[in-house]
Amino acid sequence: MSIEQYVNKIISYIELNTENKKDLKEELIRHISDKCSYYKHEGTDEASAVEQSLQDFSNAKEVGNELNKAFFPYRKPLLSTLSLLTILFTFCLAISSVIYQEIFPSIWCTLTIISSITIYYFINKPSRSANHRPLLIILMIFLNIFYFYSLFLIDGIRENTYIYILLSLLLLSCFIISISQIYLGVLYQPISIKLSSLSQQKRNTIIITNIITGVIICGVSLLFISGLLIFAPSLLIVIPCAVIVLWLFFLIGELKSQNFENLFRVLKISLAFLALGFIIIPQFML
Repeated sequence: MSIEQYVNKIISYIELNTENKKDLKEELIRHISDKCSYYKHEGTDEASAVEQSLQDFSNAKEVGNELNKAFFPYRKPLLSTLSLLTILFTFCLAISSVIYQEIFPSIWCTLTIISSITIYYFINKPSRSANHRPLLIILMIFLNIFYFYSLFLIDGIRENTYIYILLSLLLLSCFIISISQIYLGVLYQPISIKLSSLSQQKRNTIIITNIITGVIICGVSLLFISGLLIFAPSLLIVIPCAVIVLWLFFLIGELKSQNFENLFRVLKISLAFLALGFIIIPQFML
């Protein structure tokens, strides 16, 4: 096995974006080559020097997994837990819905389980996860959308307190893990060139703002959409959909624009306050 083949094998176990992967590859090749030069200087022939250098580095899979843990501590166990926990939650909620509401949310179950299995697949293939980072983030976002929809299903079994609390705790755990992984993934391995160029503090501020506004806007909008679909389907569904699209527009504008990023940020936060007001103000009017 050549040095480059060995390094490529190591890289395949690490979830890095293209730029960081290239830098790490160059660093590893340089380090192993230095080791190889040392052995050749000691009188070892080329082939033996390469072989000895690779042996010193140990198994490629072990090295890759250790490096991946260094870049993303606890990422694999947390996402694996999220996938398995979501599948468990889905089955428990589906069974409870059948027993207490006499309905089986087949579409929701199917989409949630498929998303969970796909995430589990990606997290066990770090290289593919890195190469398809936007897809992984989209899957995580969709998973949170399914979590929001499950609130309606859980509400239908409120009369059974123990099951209601258990399902609520499972859902809360899934939600916290998924949001934290979206945050950490974007913070340490941003898919935006602009985010990559910012300091970690500024990047942190932007990501937290995006997550909070996204949770509020998408959460309120999805609750409104779900309510309309369940109780009174109508063209009003266009409004919450438009709000989500508007938030995405502000988000992209903030990331892409050089001159109006602050304006887009203010608009994004204002939209979140409006969404909160839509939920809170009617409570005081009752």
